Amino acid sequence: MDGYHVLEADGSYGGMDVEYLNAICEYTDWNVEYVECASWEEALNLLSEKKVDLVGSAQYSKERAENYQYADLASGYTFGVIATNPEKTIAYEDFEAMQGITFGMVENYVRKDEFLEYLSDHGIKDPQIHYYESTEQLQQALDQGEIDAFVHTFTEIKEGQRLIGRFAPRPFYYITKTSHT
Repeated sequence: MDGYHVLEADGSYGGMDVEYLNAICEYTDWNVEYVECASWEEALNLLSEKKVDLVGSAQYSKERAENYQYADLASGYTFGVIATNPEKTIAYEDFEAMQGITFGMVENYVRKDEFLEYLSDHGIKDPQIHYYESTEQLQQALDQGEIDAFVHTFTEIKEGQRLIGRFAPRPFYYITKTSHT
């Protein structure tokens, strides 16, 4: 997530999460080792397999809370978005124009129900949605014209992409396995 988890040109890690954890390490005996993951699903699998201890930027869901322990305090806030590439001409919250477009989303998107409710509240009852295994595949689908817009978390918008809808403002947290303290 650009700005949160960044691999710098010199090979070091940067971004808000790195700065936050480095500050915590000044007061604890933690020695943080960062593990690169190609997808959110991979990060959760590594956490489930206890190959990593902590994953950041997790939005809350009841299903996830059954397997993971959330930090008591949020580490930030985000919301769901609908975004397009810059050449699309759909205006922000032009639901009439959104009637006939194809949306893309990752299969395990935590705010799917809120997205469907948002569209339904604005007259779109049965949107056409294509599902992808990862954010990278979702972004590629948008770039290749397979979909007209993607649905994801605000932090996944790339520079130049256009926001055409916003819904479900929510905090995000660090999570660990329920067995960890």
